[in-house]
Amino acid sequence: MLLYGLVAVWFLREGHHGVSFPRRPWYRQKRNPSFADMLTTLRRQCLRATFLQTPTWDPESKKIILSLVDLGSQAA
Repeated sequence: MLLYGLVAVWFLREGHHGVSFPRRPWYRQKRNPSFADMLTTLRRQCLRATFLQTPTWDPESKKIILSLVDLGSQAA
């Protein structure tokens, strides 16, 4: 319950800016995030912070890294 509360508080304070719902043709009307959406957003933000902390990425490499981060956060 503690972990759930921490994730929910983080999402309400900061995470809601980076939420993106997966493309699901059977659920287009989804407006509110589930706990799984919150975890995916947290995972994506952590991966971005980890991989983009190196300041030497050129714009094309950065674009590729962001695409891989998005794919990786959806797969886990």
